[in-house]
Amino acid sequence: MVAGALLYHHVPARLPRAGLVWAAWVALSVGVAVATWWRCDRLGRADEAFYVYSSPLVALAALAAFCSLRWLFTTILVAGSNLERFLNFFGKTSFGVYLMHVWALFFVDAKYGYDYQFVNPWIAIPVLALVIVLGCSLAVRGLQKLPGVRMLVPN
Repeated sequence: MVAGALLYHHVPARLPRAGLVWAAWVALSVGVAVATWWRCDRLGRADEAFYVYSSPLVALAALAAFCSLRWLFTTILVAGSNLERFLNFFGKTSFGVYLMHVWALFFVDAKYGYDYQFVNPWIAIPVLALVIVLGCSLAVRGLQKLPGVRMLVPN
């Protein structure tokens, strides 16, 4: 995030440059998906080695995503819009989601197990990610309402 913030503040976001960064984000994200599919296929089981933070594709895609989204939302955000309300909601929960998502994944795995073969892995992995993020967001907002817990999961 720090690297993304430095890039954003020190490299002006002109439309051609923003387009290039968006293309890089898409290409790197597809690279993560293809590399993950390839590794899972070779191993014969689910493996998330290319999804970890230390994966070069993930790190570069995160930089591109940060710059792309920051540029997009500073250009299209309208005060009082639904988009602004959503971003405010998610901004207040994102740190808590970051803290909780691993516990949620472990819980889902221990309780139900997750197998990416229930549907095509191209669909299963994003669906699992969306369910975890939404579930954690709701849990964090609930925890933020509790007076003693609010200090651990700031609003």
